[in-house]
Amino acid sequence: MLFCGLLHLNALLCMSVIGVGTVLWYGKPHEMAAPSWVEHVGVIRSCFLLDEGPDGSVTHCVRHIKKLCGDNAYVRCIIMSESSFYHPAVIERWHELARDMWLHDVLCPAIMGGYYVSKGGFYNTIAFVEGDRVIAKYYKSHATPFIEKIPWMLHNSCIKKLFHKAQGELILGNGIHPVWEIMPGVRVVPYVCSELFCAARQLDDHHNLPILALCNTRWASSHMQRLMLEGARLRALEWNREILFIAQNDASWCSPHGTVQALTRESLYC
Repeated sequence: MLFCGLLHLNALLCMSVIGVGTVLWYGKPHEMAAPSWVEHVGVIRSCFLLDEGPDGSVTHCVRHIKKLCGDNAYVRCIIMSESSFYHPAVIERWHELARDMWLHDVLCPAIMGGYYVSKGGFYNTIAFVEGDRVIAKYYKSHATPFIEKIPWMLHNSCIKKLFHKAQGELILGNGIHPVWEIMPGVRVVPYVCSELFCAARQLDDHHNLPILALCNTRWASSHMQRLMLEGARLRALEWNREILFIAQNDASWCSPHGTVQALTRESLYC
């Protein structure tokens, strides 16, 4: 069912790898160490699935956040991948669900991916939370063909029913990328998966700030996962920007000079 969409993404990422290879062939990338703030990022790699329900998903997630913050005094921000929560009620009801289970002396903010279902479709949502408060939300503004949205010329055909039976198509956000201060003095611009890989140009006006790219690699083979990281690396080179790439299988910092540094501290993961 996802064949056409995956083929499209695979082609794009293959071209990304070719582009990176060309750059590296003609000029070896300069070694560039990740900035010190990257060492203060904690990552939750788990996905919280529908069968856990909204209460179970939040309970499970808060337990991970407490553990990371409790075990690691140097963690200043916790980041989760795109589609961390599969239940659409979690982010919209975060304050209600997390209110009674939060340790109020744990002030580490968290960024998490989920969904919000509306009439006729859904929003791919990234939430910036602190404790039981949702500080800000961002809605993805690019749709992956066939996976999230059917091309307009096929919109009234039976093909649409094959791909989108229950939740409908992605409803696009307004395309305005916010700037989030994820820890004191560190500001980033959130991007969601195909916004990074499929964009013809940078989608924000804050080119001096790092991109925080949240991606979903849970569905992908190890080959595709590697291609997605290489795609992020190419974007860092092309756009001359730092990119912090966060996915279920990987958390890496990509420099504008072509180097990639994985977040290697095992204590940073949960």
